[in-house]
Amino acid sequence: MNRALPLLLAMALAACGDDTSDPPADGGPTDGGAPEGPFVTFETLTLSDEGGLFTAIAPVPGTEDEVFVTRYEGVIAHYRLEGTNATLLGEITVPEVFTLNDCGLLAVAADPDFATNGFVFAGHCIEGSTTRITRLTFTGDHAAASATAVTILEVPETRARAPFNHNVSNIVFEPDGSMIVGVGDKGFPANGQDTGTLAAAILRIEPSRAEGVGGYEPAADNPDLGGSPELFAIGARFPWRIEPLGDGRYWFGDVGESSFEEVNLLGAPGENFGWNECEGPCDTAGLVDPLFRWDRSDAHPYVREDPDALPTVRRSAWIGPVYPGGASDRYAGRLTGKVLFGDVCLGFVRAGAATEAGGVASDEPVGHLANAVGWAIRDGFYIGATFGSCDANDVFE
Repeated sequence: MNRALPLLLAMALAACGDDTSDPPADGGPTDGGAPEGPFVTFETLTLSDEGGLFTAIAPVPGTEDEVFVTRYEGVIAHYRLEGTNATLLGEITVPEVFTLNDCGLLAVAADPDFATNGFVFAGHCIEGSTTRITRLTFTGDHAAASATAVTILEVPETRARAPFNHNVSNIVFEPDGSMIVGVGDKGFPANGQDTGTLAAAILRIEPSRAEGVGGYEPAADNPDLGGSPELFAIGARFPWRIEPLGDGRYWFGDVGESSFEEVNLLGAPGENFGWNECEGPCDTAGLVDPLFRWDRSDAHPYVREDPDALPTVRRSAWIGPVYPGGASDRYAGRLTGKVLFGDVCLGFVRAGAATEAGGVASDEPVGHLANAVGWAIRDGFYIGATFGSCDANDVFE
């Protein structure tokens, strides 16, 4: 793996007109009447430390300028952002993090009641390709937080050979405090349609918030899919990031195998996104097709519309948070209500939106950032974390 040092900050905004053309039927970009092109550039933050192999980033609740950033090897770094500087305030060590392929520390989220309970949740592997959600308690003392770990959830892989791929991808919270967790297929495609496993699925659980006590309960109103009660949606190969749209729907990227990268809209509990019955558009009753997708071709419009797209055959989808707009909007309304998405390897960055009926409302290029893996919004800016070089490691494929 290459050593990735920077966080990146979306800074520049140029005046551009909105794309008012009709969206394409296949979920790709619009030809004719296209937007004027990328308008966001990225400025590297200067870190007070050596950085690391960053994998995820999350806001620290109750602050305007602090973030938790996970390092692959098992550390949650706590930074304060000041202009284009990022000052390390301390580090929290997550115990028993196993690092091989995409089996390191990959996800972090603060509890909705962080201000009173100090809970931070981390997603990672332990040896044996078991996915674990760990809860730690941070009340200002980083070293003390490292000693408070309790296990909330484990998703084991019991097969004889575990490839250490496609494990926990994200942790997000609903307004009622229930937890949404994305888990990949662990390198076994057959998990995609197996409702008896928690792999290849999006889970919804109620994590323990009792002091010193781990565990969880499945969310009481989860759909009945005829299998594990934790299941919220199934058929995801590796749901690389899950982001709420804010109306009960969720965006998630899905890293493809050999044909398509996907950005999906989870519109209702119990939906099936097709893996491993199909990749990309399924066109099958009962299976949900991606809203945005791109293939392995250098001729795909997403590649052609990014003059800085990298010459690589590898592909890996990601998504970032929906931009809220508001008083601290840094993008003049251009990104409000839209989800940021792109490709880790190619480096294109786009913004998309969905209609109320679940169709494509907009899809436009907004910038370029290679090796992006995690995003947060601070002071109205998108803040991105990057990880090494896509062609130098086997993570996120």
